[in-house]
Amino acid sequence: MDSPLSGNNSLNSSLIIITQIAATLRSSLIFFNNKESKWPTVLQ
Repeated sequence: MDSPLSGNNSLNSSLIIITQIAATLRSSLIFFNNKESKWPTVLQ
């Protein structure tokens, strides 16, 4: 019973890490999109 539980735990932890990275990337993209829409002349 230990091996499948540990496998599920490692899978869940990697999924949590992936979702956290995806959320961070999405929030940074939203931030840069807002920044670009607010100050388009600065980036040009």
